[in-house]
Amino acid sequence: MVQQMIISVQMVHKLKIYLLVNKFNLETNKTIIRGRVQMEKILFFSLLPILIISSIWDIYKNKKIPNALILLGMILGYTYSFVHEGWRGLLISVLTSLVALIVGVFILWGTIAAGDVKLFIVITTYIGLLGAGKVLLCSFFIGSVFFILFKWKRLTQSLKMILNFAFYSVPIRMYSKEKAVAFSPFITIAYILVVFI
Repeated sequence: MVQQMIISVQMVHKLKIYLLVNKFNLETNKTIIRGRVQMEKILFFSLLPILIISSIWDIYKNKKIPNALILLGMILGYTYSFVHEGWRGLLISVLTSLVALIVGVFILWGTIAAGDVKLFIVITTYIGLLGAGKVLLCSFFIGSVFFILFKWKRLTQSLKMILNFAFYSVPIRMYSKEKAVAFSPFITIAYILVVFI
């Protein structure tokens, strides 16, 4: 009987130690998780200043987004993917940005500037192809509304080009740098709408 009580007391002590260690591990895990969540938020919101700076640069400089901003965005986007989902997330992010590059080269390159295509590739590293597609559609919509409201003369010229192509097979002139409108502000607004609303 005494031996059973000694064994019971030892079991209780082991259980207390086990619970204490697990409580410490649980608290440590909570701290790690909180730190990881904070890191994810910081990395996720790091795209917004890049988009804002590229918009300002696109409007006030020579309508060319610096490659250094694109590279910084790609590095931060890949870092976000790695922190958020590990190696699998990084691989998916790299693959989706490659798909976005291919789509951008073949579809968007003639309609928007190369810097804007690269900006969409950066967005893809953060929110994936589906999210970047939503941003793309939303930015085209916002840009169209802006174009209709503030650039009516150019809109009528564009409609004439489309009608000439439809009825007389006159080739449509695609993107030209001199008539270009800074598109990255529309991308920034669309990103804010898609992600934060």
